[in-house]
Amino acid sequence: MKKSIKSIASAFIGLILLVSCSGKEAAQSGGSMDGGENFESSTESVQDNAETLTELTPLTTEQFKAFFPETLIGLPQTSFAESFIPGIGTGSATYRTANKSIRIMIIDGAGAKGADAVGTYKFAHTKDYDEKGSWGYAKTIIHEGIKMKESGLAEDRFNWSLFYKDRFAIDIDAKEVAKEELDAIMKDLNLERLPAN
Repeated sequence: MKKSIKSIASAFIGLILLVSCSGKEAAQSGGSMDGGENFESSTESVQDNAETLTELTPLTTEQFKAFFPETLIGLPQTSFAESFIPGIGTGSATYRTANKSIRIMIIDGAGAKGADAVGTYKFAHTKDYDEKGSWGYAKTIIHEGIKMKESGLAEDRFNWSLFYKDRFAIDIDAKEVAKEELDAIMKDLNLERLPAN
């Protein structure tokens, strides 16, 4: 269990570093970012949102535990990782049966440190993705009105990431799961239960 929690903790740190670096690289390279005016507008929006978030209180470990369902598309919850970054509300739950698994990671942008942690994540999600390579693909999708980045890494391995309610950075990593199961995953997760700003 300790090894599992350490690996989840590393994944959280990696997620924060990844979105931070991806935002900087996109800005430097031009990537698929919009033009100058939209770039400035997005930056101002992120700054305004950060000011709002700093006034909020992050979710507690108990609140995260209560949020994650006991089962997800029939898979039982096999582990939960408590908040481990001082000043930042985080929660992670893994659902598994045999080799089929889904890991949900959530970073709460509330509080000064939380706002910093999700700032680059929100900025990265102002982009529209349409990339393909030997590694798979990444594209922007709209699911039930929610903008998400979908990455297909193999025939049965997918990752979905989103910035929800202008507050929560959410990452869904699925193995041996069909892409069509996203509907059921989102229904069982029921993100509407997360508080608004």
